[in-house]
Amino acid sequence: MKSALLVAAVLAFGLMFFFYRQRLRLAVLVAGGLYAVVTAARLLFFHEDLDRLTTLALALASVAALWLVVNLVVSLIVQRRRARGGR
Repeated sequence: MKSALLVAAVLAFGLMFFFYRQRLRLAVLVAGGLYAVVTAARLLFFHEDLDRLTTLALALASVAALWLVVNLVVSLIVQRRRARGGR
């Protein structure tokens, strides 16, 4: 079941990148922000172990890395299109 969810998420991300490049950056930032807020609320209200703080830090770092990769790819595509005289 987990592999099916992972495949669906990767396909959805790929389709979003292909069709909605302009909005993808905002979507990734909003999703990362919401995840950070939910995890921080769980840390504050439920007083879980500090391992959760490490999980939060890793999740934020992965969202930031994903954003950097997507931003780089989009920048390269835009730069290539400009060089070719496209849109």
